[in-house]
Amino acid sequence: MKKIILAVTAVALLLNLTACEVHWYHKTYDVPWYVIAIPVVAFSMIMFAIAGTVISRKRYTCPICGHRFHPSFWVAVVSIHVGSDRYFKCPRCGKRSFCPPARPSDDD
Repeated sequence: MKKIILAVTAVALLLNLTACEVHWYHKTYDVPWYVIAIPVVAFSMIMFAIAGTVISRKRYTCPICGHRFHPSFWVAVVSIHVGSDRYFKCPRCGKRSFCPPARPSDDD
C-alpha cells in the first residue's frame, strides 16, 4: 500500500510541478508538463539502471559470517546505504546488516 501511495504522489507531483512558463529573449512560452517530465523520468530511469548495475556487480562481505556475495539488481538498487556499506540480507546466514564491499585482495 505504501508503494502505491508513493507512486501516486510522485505522479501527481510530476504533473503539478512541471507545468511552467519559460521567458526567453523577452518572450513568454507556455511549456506543457510532458516536455519537462519525459526527459526527467528518462534520465532518472537511466541513472537507476546504471546505479543498480554497478552496485550489483560489486561483491559484499557479511560482517557476521564473512560470506562474500553479489546482490541481485533489485536488492542492490533499493538497499539503504551509509557510505559504501549497504544493508543486505546475507544469503548464507540470513542475518541483515550493513555489509562493506569486499576488498580486491579478498576476491577469490
